[in-house]
Amino acid sequence: MKNNVKFITKNLVLFSLILILPNCAKYKAKRITYPNGEQTHQKDVYAVKKVLNQEECKHFLDRKITNKGYVPVQIFVKNNSDKMYKLEGINIDLPLEKGKKVAKKLHKNVGGRLAAYGLTGFVLPPLWIAGAVEVPKSNTANKKLDLDFEDKIIDENSTVYIRPHRSINKILFVEKSNYSANFNVTLEEKDNPSNKIILCM
Repeated sequence: MKNNVKFITKNLVLFSLILILPNCAKYKAKRITYPNGEQTHQKDVYAVKKVLNQEECKHFLDRKITNKGYVPVQIFVKNNSDKMYKLEGINIDLPLEKGKKVAKKLHKNVGGRLAAYGLTGFVLPPLWIAGAVEVPKSNTANKKLDLDFEDKIIDENSTVYIRPHRSINKILFVEKSNYSANFNVTLEEKDNPSNKIILCM
């Protein structure tokens, strides 16, 4: 009787792990929406800045980021003019972290998961099945995260064009020790780089 209870319990635990663990290795971020933050206006350009909290990071990037040592800042810029403007990461008056570096810190640890499933599988062989499902899903989630960051993040190597009467919505990362609440963003007119707009964020 005791052995039967132990057998049933062990198999229920394993079955639960097989169902639950594969669902952990996913990347389901939402589209960045208009921020409710500090506003600034210069000529025909309107901008909003917002420091994202943990819940907003989870919503827009499907990861909790603030506990990784970064300040995530959303920047929305609306170009109400008939000109095209260029925003380069080097023209944001903050030491921006590289998007790839941040993304890598947020990756699922595929090697660690593989080792954990491999070792525990010797004790509980069904965990090898869970590992065979989980590890590829982790790889897929990491690739989706990388692609999403390429689209949403602006860093020191980025160049973004803001077409006439259009807007951009991006996220930047700064190490907490390097962050300043007030900074400038400089836009250059595409066809006339000497024509600049400085946004005090």
